[in-house]
Amino acid sequence: MGNGNTPATRADLDLLRNELTARMDKFEVRMDTQEERLTELIRGIETSLLKAFYGYAETNNKRISMVEGAQAGVTDRLAILENRVLEIERRLNTPPAA
Repeated sequence: MGNGNTPATRADLDLLRNELTARMDKFEVRMDTQEERLTELIRGIETSLLKAFYGYAETNNKRISMVEGAQAGVTDRLAILENRVLEIERRLNTPPAA
């Protein structure tokens, strides 16, 4: 190429095209590399999030099991008390045998 004052020739344009093509190829390679890095980073974040959610779910399931166990105990005790009240009512409402 000249000093900027001479007209461009076909050879100048071909040289420019080749240079731009080479730069675009390098750019595409860099973009592919960045895409791979970004994909790996996103996968790592997804894995971390899933592990955290599974840990929370396990803890929550244990708490629910404990609450259900306590509720079962309370339900059993309530049933015993209801039976005792029923026996008391039955004795009070049943006339004595003569």
